[in-house]
Formats: sequence, C-alpha cells, structure tokens
Amino acid sequence: MSIPVFILLNRKADDSDSLLPAVLFRLTNQNGYVIIICNLNATEVFNMKKITGMLAAMLIAVSACGNMLSASAADQVYYPGTVCDGFEPYAKDIITVEVPEGLPVSVEIVQHSPERENLLLYKYDAAEPGSYVFRAEPGSYTVTLTSDAVRGSAVRSSAFTVFVINDANDSVGDDAYDFTDFRIICSRKMIEDSETADVTLSEAASGLTEGVLIYSQKAEFKQYGGYRGDYDGDGDTDNADAQLVLNDYAAWVADKSFKPDQPAGRIAAADYDGDGQLTAADAQVILNFYTMTVAGQIPQWPDGIPDARNFVIGADGRVVIADEPV
Repeated sequence: MSIPVFILLNRKADDSDSLLPAVLFRLTNQNGYVIIICNLNATEVFNMKKITGMLAAMLIAVSACGNMLSASAADQVYYPGTVCDGFEPYAKDIITVEVPEGLPVSVEIVQHSPERENLLLYKYDAAEPGSYVFRAEPGSYTVTLTSDAVRGSAVRSSAFTVFVINDANDSVGDDAYDFTDFRIICSRKMIEDSETADVTLSEAASGLTEGVLIYSQKAEFKQYGGYRGDYDGDGDTDNADAQLVLNDYAAWVADKSFKPDQPAGRIAAADYDGDGQLTAADAQVILNFYTMTVAGQIPQWPDGIPDARNFVIGADGRVVIADEPV
C-alpha cells in the first residue's frame, strides 16, 4: 500500500499575493484508490502541526473505508496507442474491448479505407482485466481477438468481427449522436476435453445513450481445463505423456490417415508449438519439461509462456505443485 501526500498552494481569486493551500491525500491499494481534498485558510499555511494532525485523521478515516470505496481491477481503463508511426485516428469514435479476470486477450484492429486499405492500426496484448479503449474514426474495421485454448499455451483460438463506423456529423433528428462506441465484451467458459474450443460471437446490437451510439457484441472464449503437456489427462506433465505423443507420431508416420485416440483438449495440450500436429519435437519438449522437475528445477517452457500450475521446490528438494492454478 503506497500513501503519497501532496501540499497544493492555490491563489485566492481576490488576492493574487496570498496563497491558499490545499492538502491532497491519496490512499492507493491493490483494488483502487480514494482521494480526499482538504482546504486550509491562509493563516494555516505554515502550521505544520495542524496539517500533520489533519493528515493523521485522514489516514485513519480512509484506511477504515478504503476497501469499501475502492475500485475493482475489472474497472480499470486502458488506452493503447497505435502501431502506426505518425498516424492517429482523428475522431472521437472508439472501439472498446472488455476483458475479464483470467482471460488474457490479444487484440488486432485493421482499418479499411480508400486511403489506408488493410492498415494494421492496433496490435495489443490485453493481459489484465479491464476496458481497453482504442481510438477510431469513421470507416470500416476488422477486429480480431485471440486467446488461449489451453491455459498458458501456444494453442490459441481466434474470432474476428467486421463493422463500419459512420460519421456522426451525418446523423440528424432523433437518431443524432456525437460519436460511436463499438464494444466487444469478452468472457471465458471452461469446457470438457471432448468439446471444441471455437469462439462464439453474438450478433451486434445497437442503442443510443446520451449522445453515444453504442454497439455491443459478446465474444465467449472456450478454454480447456487441462494442463500444457498433459496428454494422458492425469494432471501431470511427465515422461508418460512424452511417450504417448511419440507413439502417436510414429503411427502417423506409418499411416498418414492415423488419428490420435484422444479428445481434442488433450491433443491441444500436448501440441507444444500449436501447429495442429503432434510430432517428435512436441514429445521432446514435454520430456525436457519433466526432466527439469526430476532435477529439482522449476520447470519452464522454451517459449517463455508461464505454466498454469504453481510449481515450487519442497522441503525435501523435490518439485511439487503448491496449489490450484490461477
């Protein structure tokens, strides 16, 4: 918890030579913040004893109610910049992607216009929960959203939506609006290994709210509950998984029509590089991961993607899973 304190000296409107101080106190915690402003009269400018006393009182008051007044992580708002050097959308229109806890989403926005056909405007990894606001202008856009099909994996599932933002200056009468806010609300659904991890997109609905034309569309990402590399589904990533992957790869080499006798989720978990094919390379990476645990090392995947499990070294030097994955 950080507690910055600021003394702000403000000039009175009727006396340019006197200073009227304001004490601005902000209590910041992991959930949000609370702001309190307190004014002092001119004779108390240098009365540090009184200022200190007031700060102490505010500390006690805000500490007592800080959690009640604080904002949640889902209320955070982010404003990513474009990836185009020297170009920024000129209008007030925005594209908002709402991301929940536990669902990192990669956002790619392409603008289509006679001047800038297929221009990659934004490419951003929305890793934290909150609302991601991307500036836009009248025109046609393709928004592609991508997230993990397997937690902490290179295996991804994607969805894209195409829409047009019209010029607000052309709106008249009861349909008049100031700007457009196209919102895509993301959610996550944990699924069984036998299901498909396709993303479900709802139809976009529109409504006018206080001069803002709001389009709303839902994107439900389906995610397997298994662990990366766990081909047999026993909760561990070990030499048995590597052997099974190698066996299925050998069967495919002998007969290209061979299909693994495993549900889609387990195949996705064992497909390290996400290329859709189980190979000897996938088996080797899984075996290397397991070898680290045997050697008493915290296992890591070569691509740097964190594993969904919380590996720790126990008192006996063995690598164990401390608790449930996040």
